[in-house]
Amino acid sequence: MGSGSGNKGGGGMRLNTNSDINSNTNTDAKAPVDLGASITRDGVQAANELTVLVVDDDVLVRLLMMESLVQSGFEVIEADNGLKAVELFQARRPDLIMLDVEMPEMDGYSACKKIRALPYGEHIPILMVTGLEDIDAVHRAYEVGATDFISKPVNWVILAHRVKYMLRVANLFGDLRLSEVRNQALIKAVPDLMIRISRDGMCLSGQPGESEFILLQDLEENINKGCHIDDLLPSKICAQMAGLMPEVIRTGESVSFEGVVKEAGHSYFYEARLVVCGDDELLAIIRDITERTLAEEQVRYLAFYDSLTGLPNRQNIQNAMELMIERADSEKKIPVLFLDLDHFKRVNDTLGHNVGDLLLRGVGVRLRECLLDLLPDLSSYETENSFLARFGGDEFVVLLDALQTVDHEKICIIVRQILSSLAKPFHLDSHEIFITPSVGISIFPEDGKSPGELIKHADLAKRYAKENGCNRYEFYDSKMNKRSDERLHIENNLRRALERNEFRVFYQPQLDIASGKIIGVEALMRWNNAELGSVSPALFIPIAEEMGLIIEFGEWVLREACGQMKRWLDMGFAIQRMAVNLSSIQFYQSNLMLVLDEVLADAELEPGYLELELTEGVIMRNATKTIEALNEIKARGMSLSVDDFGTGYSSLSYLKRFPIDALKIDRSFISELDSDAESAAITSAVIAMAHSLNLKVIAEGVENEAQLNLLRAKNCDEIQGFYFSKPVPADEISEMFRADRRLK
Repeated sequence: MGSGSGNKGGGGMRLNTNSDINSNTNTDAKAPVDLGASITRDGVQAANELTVLVVDDDVLVRLLMMESLVQSGFEVIEADNGLKAVELFQARRPDLIMLDVEMPEMDGYSACKKIRALPYGEHIPILMVTGLEDIDAVHRAYEVGATDFISKPVNWVILAHRVKYMLRVANLFGDLRLSEVRNQALIKAVPDLMIRISRDGMCLSGQPGESEFILLQDLEENINKGCHIDDLLPSKICAQMAGLMPEVIRTGESVSFEGVVKEAGHSYFYEARLVVCGDDELLAIIRDITERTLAEEQVRYLAFYDSLTGLPNRQNIQNAMELMIERADSEKKIPVLFLDLDHFKRVNDTLGHNVGDLLLRGVGVRLRECLLDLLPDLSSYETENSFLARFGGDEFVVLLDALQTVDHEKICIIVRQILSSLAKPFHLDSHEIFITPSVGISIFPEDGKSPGELIKHADLAKRYAKENGCNRYEFYDSKMNKRSDERLHIENNLRRALERNEFRVFYQPQLDIASGKIIGVEALMRWNNAELGSVSPALFIPIAEEMGLIIEFGEWVLREACGQMKRWLDMGFAIQRMAVNLSSIQFYQSNLMLVLDEVLADAELEPGYLELELTEGVIMRNATKTIEALNEIKARGMSLSVDDFGTGYSSLSYLKRFPIDALKIDRSFISELDSDAESAAITSAVIAMAHSLNLKVIAEGVENEAQLNLLRAKNCDEIQGFYFSKPVPADEISEMFRADRRLK
């Protein structure tokens, strides 16, 4: 008989492993051994590690069996009937059972059936020993679960070899079952739909995946009834499979394909694979990749589009430029506009980044609408190339490749329209915001033949526009490179100017018109560099602001000015105040009050001697926040003045909300005071209105006696300007006090 053939009782041969031991098993029970763990040269585990249960009611037969097996190294336990055999199996868990058929109390058939029904009894090798040689006895043995049988009289010489062979086979079957379990576990862990199909498309078996859209009907129910793949899968997938199946079967080579199925207004993505798995049979593996595909699309989107504005990003626009340049013929010209928003940082600093983000979105929308109005062809053109991108921060790039002909005048018309479009107020989060752009323009190929060159030169032209007053545009000129190099040189030197002790503070006297006495000074920063010489504050201070150095520089000026004020007071000079200008960046820094307190404490200067000057633009930007900060400053005893009044909002009625002490009329009005009636009228009105609000008025930029006399006649309180003194070092101010120098 072939071992194990016809085993209807599930008696496949596997020795139980330690993991099979029930926690309730008798502690005296021998732990079963996995035959796969230690194999001798003949392929069987060392016999002295294995236990055989011998069951026979004949004592002599049991003794002979035991003797034969013990000599071969097996541990043998015995029972004289089927009932005891069942009990011993449960207690000791042997590795193999030799079971006689004819026994009292419980025969071998019943014992075998009982053991097969017990935990861990399903796969233990059971060798039936019978003196019956009829075929019915053999069939019955297999029906109750016997692995094999031998007939009496037993050939004792080969008995041990027979047992070893059965154990070897049991071990192989155990490994096979374990492999099958592992394979099934792996298959079940895979989220893919798997269907085994015949060459004509009939479904033979399968496993449903996790996708909800691939299967049209229940897989198991329909396979049991017999169904075609057309009954189970969307028609698009079926059509793809039908077209590929003959070639896969013919060549034996697997093939992959993918696609998208639209269902109920949604798109579902899948990938599939056809693999030969038998004669005229295929395994179809179908995976739902919708989530992955959408994630990949999102990654691609983020790689090439700006998440804030939805516009193409830097990489996208540069790719588009490269494509345009590759396709351009010898006559083609491509204008490139590079623009950024003037003073955008102030919006973030005063209103917060949320409002700043809203403004950037609004600018993106308005730019797009403006360009589409000017160049309607862009709407279809955009599908191929980008024409507008957010380059980064508050910077935007516009490509005018869609222009059929290019000339400066046509470009100017477009840029002027962009400036006009952005000049309209933005209403964002209860704020009305005005913003202006500066625009630089470069043209392919004369200003550059690569995206990098064109953007660099357009950016350079934009900076030139910004330096010349903002809200304007400039075409690139090669001469700008020299200016750019000069700026870079300034930036490099500016970074080390403070540590090199290159800065000085000069002071310009402020005089009371009525008495003619010096009552205060304004502290003004000066920079003298060994290579650059004396650098104008109008040049280096805006650069310092852009470089983020102005807070450090501003604090240094405050410390120098307050220290000098204390020295003058200690010298007995009758000086009433030290005026120091605060930039918007300084004013809105979170630790401003702490810095002011520390500076005054270190200088041992009373707060009443310090006056802080702020421009109209700074104090009007965020009224609520500004009033809070100004009140804190006033509460500390310092005074406040509005610098350059008349150049910004110029609203005295609005300014009365702020706790300020003085207005400084801008020098642009004073310079024309004696020659322009309008300037004289404005100056008179400002002085009168300021006095009505109990504000002191200081006239800046007084350069001659005629201007002084007019101001005196208009009851201006104080003056400051070259008529009396330019800004000078501290020791010259000291000499003025010693000489009691006054206005004439």
